Amino acid sequence: MDIAFPLDYEEDVDRTVFEDELGPWLPDAIFDFHSHVYSRDCVSGGRKENPDPSLPTVCEYYPVENYLDSMARLFPGKQLEALVFNTVLADSKMRDQNAYVARALRERENLHGLMMCGVSEDEEALEEELRSGGFLGTKPYWTYVTWKAQADVTLEDMIPPGQRRLAERLGLIQMVHIPRLGRLADPENVDGLLRLCDECPNSPIIMAHFGRAYFPEAVGDLKSLLDCPNLYVDFSMVQSWEACEIMINAFGPDKILFGLDMPVAQEKGKLLSAN
Repeated sequence: MDIAFPLDYEEDVDRTVFEDELGPWLPDAIFDFHSHVYSRDCVSGGRKENPDPSLPTVCEYYPVENYLDSMARLFPGKQLEALVFNTVLADSKMRDQNAYVARALRERENLHGLMMCGVSEDEEALEEELRSGGFLGTKPYWTYVTWKAQADVTLEDMIPPGQRRLAERLGLIQMVHIPRLGRLADPENVDGLLRLCDECPNSPIIMAHFGRAYFPEAVGDLKSLLDCPNLYVDFSMVQSWEACEIMINAFGPDKILFGLDMPVAQEKGKLLSAN
C-alpha cells in the first residue's frame, strides 16, 4: 500500500494510553462524521498555490486505504463507520474527487459520503451526480467563492439558491464551513445560518468544527441558533475543553457529532490560541 501520510503511532505509549484510559470508556461503535480522503489524481496543483493558508500541509494525497488503516490502529476492536468527502482545495478536480469517493462508497459498506459541488447552480446535473454516487449530501466551502475576499464571503455565496432547493427537496445533509474572520461570533454568519435552516427545514445543517469556534472567544451568542431543529455541530479538530463545554451545554449531546478531520488529526501537536 502506498502510504501518503503514515500515522505517527508510538506503539508502547499510544497503545497503553488507549487501553488504560480511552478504550474502556469509548462505545463499541464509533462513527467519524468528518474526514477527508483523496487520491493523487484529485489535485491538480498540489498545495503550492493554495489560497487558504489555514489549510493543512500534512500531505498532498490521502487515499481511503490510509484512512481505514489509521482508524483501525486508533480504535482497535471498535466497530467503525465514517462520513467522508474529498479535499477542499480550490484547484482540485471536482468530478474526479466525487468519482473517487463514490467508488470508495460502493466498495465499503461502512463508508458514507458527501459530494463536493462548488457553487454550481445546475440542479439537474447535481442531482444526477448525487444519486449515481450514493452521496448523502454536500460539502460547501468558501474557497470555491473566487470573486470575493475570504473576509467577505457569506453562506449564501457558498450555497447558491439551486443547491439549497435541491438539499431541501431531497433532504440532503449540508456540512458548512463557516466563513469570515469572525467565525461563529460574526452576526452575518449567524443570520446566514438562520436563513439556511429556515429555507431548508428538511435538510440537516452541520456546522463543521463547532462553526470554526476552536476557542471559546469564537463561539459568540448562540441563543438564536438553539431553536433551529435541523442544526447540528461537529467538533472535529476542536481541542479546547472550554469550547466543548459551551457547545455541549448549549446544544446538548444529541446535536453534537464526533469527527476527526483526518488527515489533519494525524499530526501530533497542540493547538494554541494567543491573545
